[in-house]
Amino acid sequence: MMGGLDRNQQTLLDLSGAPVGASATITVIDPPSAGIVNIKLTGATTATLAPGHYTEALRITRAGKSSAFQGLSIIVVAANPFAH
Repeated sequence: MMGGLDRNQQTLLDLSGAPVGASATITVIDPPSAGIVNIKLTGATTATLAPGHYTEALRITRAGKSSAFQGLSIIVVAANPFAH
């Protein structure tokens, strides 16, 4: 992060908009002014979720200014076909 006022927040939401308690690792790609953010969900994070479609809420704060987004992408969680 770039300073004491900078932070990233993210939560996964079901399609009704309810938080499901899973979060991701967020990286703001340099230079921050380019507006590129990498959001990474691990297999361990999604393993506890029911198969289905999810979206996210994201808030990026830089230099004390926040931008919030919701529903920019659809995340599909599928059942593991190899689990027995």
